Amino acid sequence: MSFLVFYVIKNKDASSPPPAEALSDSFIKNIPLPDKTIKGKIQGINYEIMRESSINHSFARIKTYDVIVPKIDRPRIEIVTDKLIEEITAQDQEIDKISLAFFSNKGIISSEPFDVAYVVWEPAGEITRDIADNNWRNNYKIDILMR
Repeated sequence: MSFLVFYVIKNKDASSPPPAEALSDSFIKNIPLPDKTIKGKIQGINYEIMRESSINHSFARIKTYDVIVPKIDRPRIEIVTDKLIEEITAQDQEIDKISLAFFSNKGIISSEPFDVAYVVWEPAGEITRDIADNNWRNNYKIDILMR
């Protein structure tokens, strides 16, 4: 049996980072706000897409979305995820990966790390050029992480 031990030595000459509140305030002020939000209802569950972004990748199309739902729980997230992925991929069949960040409140998107879920729709392995170019979806999976 072996153990790996890490020691952290603080450099007294290094400047200390700003307090967390200052980072949070700066971060909040610089978040781009969407021109419009997309609201909908899936099986009685209201949702609102607050932000859509694209991630630059050499050959894959990757999209991310911030979504507000009234309550975070696995059944609700699964229902909304299935419908959103179906709608997004029907509109743009070239998308190779989708990330959905779910929040229960608009105010916690950038200020509080709680009551969130993160969903990723992607190939079981890596996104390869063949998968992206040919839109092969036979090995795609959905991972749901909740906090």
